[in-house]
Amino acid sequence: MMRRVLFCFLCLLCLLPGFAFAANTPDEEVLKETFTDRKHVNEEKTNATVDTKAGEVRLPKVSGLQSFHATDDAFIQVEGNEIKFYRINQSGQFEYDAALSRTLGDGIVGVQFAPNGWDHVVLTESGDVIRFQYTGAEFLENPAYRLSGFQSAISLAVTESGVSVFDRNKIWTADELGSSLGEKKKTYELETEPLYFTGGTESELVITDDEKNVHVLSYDGQEYLKNPLYSLDGVGPSSRAQDVLTAVKDGVVSSYHYGMELLSFSHTGAVSAVATEGGAVYVRDADGVSRYMFNGTEYLEQAKLTGLGQIKATYLTPRQWESTAYTLPKPLQRFGIKYTATTPEKTDVKLYISSDGVSFQEAKNESMVDLQVPVSEIYLRAVLATEDKTKTPILHDIVIYDRTLFVDRLITTDIVRNPGGNPPLPTPKPVRLYAGFNFSFEVFAPGASSVDIEFSNGERVSCTDKGGFIFAGTHFFPGDSPNMAIDAKVIAKDASGKVYEREYPAHYLIVGNLNGMSRVIDTK
Repeated sequence: MMRRVLFCFLCLLCLLPGFAFAANTPDEEVLKETFTDRKHVNEEKTNATVDTKAGEVRLPKVSGLQSFHATDDAFIQVEGNEIKFYRINQSGQFEYDAALSRTLGDGIVGVQFAPNGWDHVVLTESGDVIRFQYTGAEFLENPAYRLSGFQSAISLAVTESGVSVFDRNKIWTADELGSSLGEKKKTYELETEPLYFTGGTESELVITDDEKNVHVLSYDGQEYLKNPLYSLDGVGPSSRAQDVLTAVKDGVVSSYHYGMELLSFSHTGAVSAVATEGGAVYVRDADGVSRYMFNGTEYLEQAKLTGLGQIKATYLTPRQWESTAYTLPKPLQRFGIKYTATTPEKTDVKLYISSDGVSFQEAKNESMVDLQVPVSEIYLRAVLATEDKTKTPILHDIVIYDRTLFVDRLITTDIVRNPGGNPPLPTPKPVRLYAGFNFSFEVFAPGASSVDIEFSNGERVSCTDKGGFIFAGTHFFPGDSPNMAIDAKVIAKDASGKVYEREYPAHYLIVGNLNGMSRVIDTK
């Protein structure tokens, strides 16, 4: 019979969580950040994506659609930091040109041909915009046509009047001045990251948003304005040449003029991106590229290249969100930290807290942070990272609690007769005990002047103050106690009489006692 009872309690121990508690005293929330607005975003120090529509922070997403672009008789395919150049040969088919292909020393976010020719502009992961000019035999970088300083740029558009870059919910534009670029300036703001972003006719931009709605923006020399005549819903990605907008929906490639559909053709395979130039329509699907030409009646496929592989979205890493100052309802020194995050494998979110916005210390999830002195303002920082660039962690919210008085942890420090099966001591985890034998414990209760522990069998112990808000005690359960799980409630009180209670369910498991000790030993 004793073997059966002990076996049942061993099973109970296996089913218990490693570290469980319940706070009987409600936690006092002093602030909650849900990322539904940019009120507390430090724009200068934040280079992660703050999606106020979804209420989350994540790594900037590079859709991958700009790893492909085409002109009339050639296209470029980016793989990592390699630019592969393909041209149309004399037989009208695609041909890889190794001499015009090259590798950069930085990862490539996007590439687009400049109007009229093979010159093209590259956006790198480091935030540089570089133009490569064709000499007739090779591509050379134009040092005068260069932009730098973008922190999380994910999209590039080249127009006849200059270049535009999407970086941290804003479009920045630099006008072309002969063979160089002018200063970049903010020209438009978007609520969410674009799915696809490209130059259109003259200085226009064509944007496909995250819901595959297409918008054409017209430039007035200072800023971009949405052109309602060319807005299309539920299509994308898209491209624009002359007055014709080409877009894709459900495998059908269609051309539109002022919102009216002109011509369409079907493409076999899921379409990732399109590019239009000089009467040609290039379609990039999950495996390769097709080139369609209009014969006066319809579009016909005239060239096809397979084996390029599927376009994949990636994320820029690491990136951070940082707040401006949060004003607290009262001066506080100790804070409870809790944040909600989604962290796929090989991704991570770390949170930091500061009293001055300069010196930050890490704040682990569901932990307490002591800033040593009471402060009226705090700053927060979250660092997001991934080892797998196809995945991103997501930070959903942060909650900060008042921990002026708090029970931080209950630790078992010693067990006189250890029945085995326990974690190494000292431990905050539940432990197995023999009734009738002493066990020792410590409580860390910041702000407390006294601490008691109340056990679910009706017993209560007053702890000794050891200084530094550490309270210690020793106890044993009656020698005739049956095998059972015992809860512990820690009751902390400060000098003003304020009480904070924290409960640790099934923290002690009695697996034998003095009266039955010989029988326990006999069954081994």
